[in-house]
Amino acid sequence: MVRPRKQRRIGYKPEFQGYKPSKNKCIELTIEELETIRLMDYENSNQQEAADLMNIGRTTLQGIYKSAREKISIALIENISIKYKDDESYEFYSNWRHGKGQGRGRNRNRK
Repeated sequence: MVRPRKQRRIGYKPEFQGYKPSKNKCIELTIEELETIRLMDYENSNQQEAADLMNIGRTTLQGIYKSAREKISIALIENISIKYKDDESYEFYSNWRHGKGQGRGRNRNRK
């Protein structure tokens, strides 16, 4: 017999049925904040791998990542649009793990 699912506790119920951003408000996410989210959450890189790819220190990466997560959480909870701020103060690295940036993370298709 399967054990019944235990009732979960939550401290917040969304006011909206899904995520369709407001056209009035907007939060700016820098390209480097977007890159940290892409590397750590989308590509499943650890902090050191992401920092090495971005050519920054791990503590710098942590600060950028924290800022990005705060902005994204505000946007999701308050239903605000996200705009990418491109100041072009970066360079591209060509040594992507999956060749030209293709694929999704190192553990996505592991059995």
